Amino acid sequence: MDFVLSDEETRPFEPSLVWVGDIDPKVATNVLKSFDKHYSVRDLMHLKRIRRVENEQGETVLCVILAMVSAATESDLAAFISSSNLAVSNLRQVGVSKWPPLTLAQYHAWKDSWPMYWRESAARKDPMSDVDRKFITGLMRELCNEAGQTGHPTSCSAAVAFDPATKRIVARAVDTRTSTGHPLAHAAMNLIAAVAAANQKSADDASAVAVDESSDSGTVSRKRRSADALYMCTGLTVVLTHEPCIMCSMALLHSRVGGVVYGLAAPRTGGMGSVVKVHTERGLNHKFLAWRRCAEERVRQVFGEVRDQDWHY
Repeated sequence: MDFVLSDEETRPFEPSLVWVGDIDPKVATNVLKSFDKHYSVRDLMHLKRIRRVENEQGETVLCVILAMVSAATESDLAAFISSSNLAVSNLRQVGVSKWPPLTLAQYHAWKDSWPMYWRESAARKDPMSDVDRKFITGLMRELCNEAGQTGHPTSCSAAVAFDPATKRIVARAVDTRTSTGHPLAHAAMNLIAAVAAANQKSADDASAVAVDESSDSGTVSRKRRSADALYMCTGLTVVLTHEPCIMCSMALLHSRVGGVVYGLAAPRTGGMGSVVKVHTERGLNHKFLAWRRCAEERVRQVFGEVRDQDWHY
């Protein structure tokens, strides 16, 4: 089971060309102050400004980032160094990382180009415990077993929603487009509807009969959950046999789902890793975590490969 990271967290090394030069450690402060007044390197704050190297004589010198290549030519820098009477030698171009590393893998892959800062964020770690993985894998296998008993599992997908705190199953659903003829009856959409039905039942069961104190006759009123909030999946984890399409992914996001786990990817329609990653989009007003390849071989065994690339799950 893989944690589905954002595009920024999985992007490869992208170089940004900078001018660097060698200086004596004793004049480092003066050189950096002089260059900072004329050439900005604010876009490279994730990089260390100085790297210690040995020159041809075996002496330790400081190799420093002076300016972006896009900001000055070699002749411009040479003229500036001369007019400012700065002791800078071996002026040359170096490709450094354009982006700050967001994961430890990126840091290790990029740091050799130039020293950089690294601050590990707990938010970028996979928070799923081994116990939760075992429980979710068990749910996925149950979905596969139930689908296999229908006799035609390749024409549908299945989903389940549960409360990760209590492991209580809230709702189950399957894809019913074939049986109902409704083009929007995807498993995820049906699951949200099933959660809404479960929320309504829970609200009805828990409704308290209260006396309306504003009425002299003691009118009895029933507290009901707002219909607008019934579809909310706040905090729930959704497990699907297949990656939800972009429509279903947005519906799950809108319902404020807490997390999503799926088995097989949908290469041309998937909204959580294959085509887009709606759960990591900065412009959207809700973020959640997603995992893929849960019990992938078992899902593939029951449902087969996702051969029809245009089939939306």
